[in-house]
Amino acid sequence: MKDRGGFTIVELLVVIVIIGVLAAITTVMYVGIERRAKDAATDANIANIRKVVESYIADRGNPPYCPGSAKECPIEAVYPALRQYESALPVDKEHPYQWHADPNEGDSWGVRVYKYSRNGYCRAGKNMQQGWWGGIAQC
Repeated sequence: MKDRGGFTIVELLVVIVIIGVLAAITTVMYVGIERRAKDAATDANIANIRKVVESYIADRGNPPYCPGSAKECPIEAVYPALRQYESALPVDKEHPYQWHADPNEGDSWGVRVYKYSRNGYCRAGKNMQQGWWGGIAQC
């Protein structure tokens, strides 16, 4: 019998298993990094929204309100009022930001955003009432 010098099936299976384990570890690490990156972007968006809304309130005395008599709407509905302060406001198609402002609540305002690290929503704003969005935790 000649020695062909190839690999045995066991050796090949061991290599395949090692590659599979490395691929699984890499995938898990990528998902964690992606979540942290999305959360960092959300935190930056919240800071930007806060700055823009505070500038708006400083000029006008109250936050922008939703069209009509609604207290809550997608945040894009109030963007036209905020455009003079910032031209590139955030839009999240997967988890839209929700805006809340009530003329009867003074300069109170809030925005509800999705945080990937929480697997759910949180809220940010000024003088937010506990009842807004069912008492979702603050960001």
